[in-house]
Amino acid sequence: MNLSPGWAMAAKATGIGAAHWSEIGPANAADPVILAYAYRNGCVLVTNALDFSAILAASGGASPSVVQLRGGDLSPDALGDALFSALARCADDLHAGAIVSVDRRTARVRRLPIAKP
Repeated sequence: MNLSPGWAMAAKATGIGAAHWSEIGPANAADPVILAYAYRNGCVLVTNALDFSAILAASGGASPSVVQLRGGDLSPDALGDALFSALARCADDLHAGAIVSVDRRTARVRRLPIAKP
């Protein structure tokens, strides 16, 4: 399930430069294509899918940063404050390369690349 384009609108309303993938590429684009776009353009990818983080972990990639939204209600009304607060608090981590998992109460950060055991 993709996040609503309302997320990009909510981010823009707070002064954050944002675009929904539907403004950039085809809806059926494969995850590696989306990750490659984010990498080339210095974007932080906001998603609720775990696939992007799994790809980064498996590849040993150090970017792009990925923010995973977690919870039942993934609307900007429900998680907007938590996301925008986490983006501000985790800016240095996101700039360096990280996976940040955000829910209503917490933001957990894991720096990239993820070390393989």
